[in-house]
Amino acid sequence: LANATITNCIVQRTGQWTGQEISGDKDGGAAITANGGTNSIIMYNVVNTSGSHACEWHCSSGLRLMYNVFDTYANRKQDLGGIYCFNALTQSGYNGRTYATWSNNIIRSNIVLNGIGSNAGTTSGLKARGIYNDEGVNGVLIDSNSCAFIASAAYYNNSNYYGYQNYNYYNTQA
Repeated sequence: LANATITNCIVQRTGQWTGQEISGDKDGGAAITANGGTNSIIMYNVVNTSGSHACEWHCSSGLRLMYNVFDTYANRKQDLGGIYCFNALTQSGYNGRTYATWSNNIIRSNIVLNGIGSNAGTTSGLKARGIYNDEGVNGVLIDSNSCAFIASAAYYNNSNYYGYQNYNYYNTQA
């Protein structure tokens, strides 16, 4: 959906029953989701307690994800992000890893706190990230975000073409 705007929302206690959502990182359950679409705006929102991602964005161009607070997420699943980005729209085979190039995306001045991670059903350990760029994410400026009380503040999996600056960490691994 082009030109989508999600602003001034308070989202609380989503995905709190284990098994109520679809398995996988990009298949639903996030408190806020922007599924592609150019020129999306996600601003001035508060998410408090999400079993999955606090905010999930599938790549496009012109995103403004700014001035949000994401507190307590991934308490029912693991390998998730407070802000999770995935290049789902243009993936042409997982092993081939061919993705479109996106541009003019900004993730700025968000506060991401208390990434929990659930070890139910896995032996791989707890994984919750602050900002998680997965599979082909590109064309993103990540600026002036703050992350605290998370196993990993930022994680990049097969992603490139991003700027990363002015980050604030507290009680987290860089």
